[in-house]
Amino acid sequence: MHSARHIAEALLALTGKAMMADDFVAFHRHQVLPQPIETFEGRKMVTTPAQMQVVFASVRAHQKRLGVTRLERHCAEAKFVGRENLEAVYTSYAYRNRTLIQQPYQSFAFLRLVGGAWKFAYCMYAVPGESRLNDALLNVPQAQSVPLST
Repeated sequence: MHSARHIAEALLALTGKAMMADDFVAFHRHQVLPQPIETFEGRKMVTTPAQMQVVFASVRAHQKRLGVTRLERHCAEAKFVGRENLEAVYTSYAYRNRTLIQQPYQSFAFLRLVGGAWKFAYCMYAVPGESRLNDALLNVPQAQSVPLST
């Protein structure tokens, strides 16, 4: 059996590769729906593949505007929560060639074992002060956006 960290790192690598290749089909195969997506600025519930594709395209458009040529995501910690769930914290780094072009940020993910494959079931992106990325994640008309309560 693989460690929680190994599983999280493998899933981060697969989805990161799919993102940089603009391959929504490969990205989506590693996602559970419905799936909440959160930032400090709000929460969105993505319920359909079409909604997930709009969010994917929005994030990719943001990355292309920045000139991102490489995305690295490294798991800082992961642990199993039961037999079919795990929690992971990871840090994302966006580069243009060898230059870091965005402040690294941490994310929390809940992964679930579905049909023998690990998939993202929830993500919370801790991206303070980066309204462009928050907008790319949350301000997509086809997905339902819900403000965080205080």
